[in-house]
Amino acid sequence: MSSGSTVNELSAHAAKTRAAGFTLLEVIVSMVLISLVGMAAYALINSSVANLGHIKEHLDRVQIVRNALAYMEQVNPMDDKSGTAELGPYKVHWKAEIVQPKVWNKNDSYYEVALYKTHVTVKEKGKTIEEFDVLQVGYYRRTK
Repeated sequence: MSSGSTVNELSAHAAKTRAAGFTLLEVIVSMVLISLVGMAAYALINSSVANLGHIKEHLDRVQIVRNALAYMEQVNPMDDKSGTAELGPYKVHWKAEIVQPKVWNKNDSYYEVALYKTHVTVKEKGKTIEEFDVLQVGYYRRTK
């Protein structure tokens, strides 16, 4: 064998070896790209989980207000100008102030009515959770 054929065999062997694997630089670049994509995915998932927690807190507060409003629909501010009621772990406090004076037409109606602005506070373990105002019609049934 001549030295020329040995060089040709070695370069053919080196070409096969190079084609079969990755260089160190290619491996490092691919690892950097994979880690960048992984960090971006982690940041996206992390912010989604944080937003989910905020949304749950907001929905819980909305449900508390809806429950308090449902209870307040049953309250007649002309009879109960202020009061407290327990709704599960929450206490609902209210105080009504007259906005529009009482109206009663003796000839046309059995009812005396007035408009009230009711301030409602929802507390849990003494801590205020929500506060809001609601306009309500107070009524009293009279005999003609």
